[in-house]
Amino acid sequence: MAKYPLEALLSVRYYRENNAKNAVRAAEQALAQAQQAVLHAQQAWEDYQTWQKAEEDRRYAAILHKKLSMKELDDFKAGLAALIAEAVCKEEAIAKAKEAVAAREHDCQKTQEAALQAHKAAVKIETHQGIWQAVEAKEAERREDSELEEFKPLSLNSEEE
Repeated sequence: MAKYPLEALLSVRYYRENNAKNAVRAAEQALAQAQQAVLHAQQAWEDYQTWQKAEEDRRYAAILHKKLSMKELDDFKAGLAALIAEAVCKEEAIAKAKEAVAAREHDCQKTQEAALQAHKAAVKIETHQGIWQAVEAKEAERREDSELEEFKPLSLNSEEE
């Protein structure tokens, strides 16, 4: 049987389909990492909240029943404000990590759609190949039949004439 004329195109379609599948796997892996980052950021925030409460209690206990100058009181307040600012930074880190998850989910969806399109393109060529092979087989059979019809052995009577 003859070689399929669109074999090179089919190879390209398979190559693109495999690349699209690899992109889906990479996007899913990036999504999983982003989700882990959210969990890590949330755990860091919870740990900080626990530590912050203990630190504030320790600082208040350290100044309890002491006379402080205005400078010392301002330093104390600044220290508490720094603790609160760090908590806000940790909350922002959680928000950024969640935004990254949303972006990775979008990327994952896009790569899955691209993989589906690449698969459909390969299936189209495979379908065409199946049709072409069936037509080619019928044509080969017709040629065989035609060759058999053209071949007529000489009869013994014709040799005598």
